[in-house]
Amino acid sequence: MKVQEFDRSSILDVWLDGFVSGLSTAAKNFTECSAEQADEFAHMVALSITNDPAVMETVRREVFERLTGMIDANPATKEMKLNISKGSGA
Repeated sequence: MKVQEFDRSSILDVWLDGFVSGLSTAAKNFTECSAEQADEFAHMVALSITNDPAVMETVRREVFERLTGMIDANPATKEMKLNISKGSGA
């Protein structure tokens, strides 16, 4: 089985994409705004998050704590390998 390696920034990008998607959907479903307005709002919030070092550190910590047990980290290189086998339950 080939193992796909991901770096930390890729994993955070995936989290941010999901966050933006969820926030946009919530804004659209719970307000009377258009889809374009909801998307713009979600992207503005994401930009605020990525521009705040303290918030990004909190996001990093929470995301990587959540992945604990699913990732083997090499302390020397800070590389991580995601260990999810096809068909395994999470």
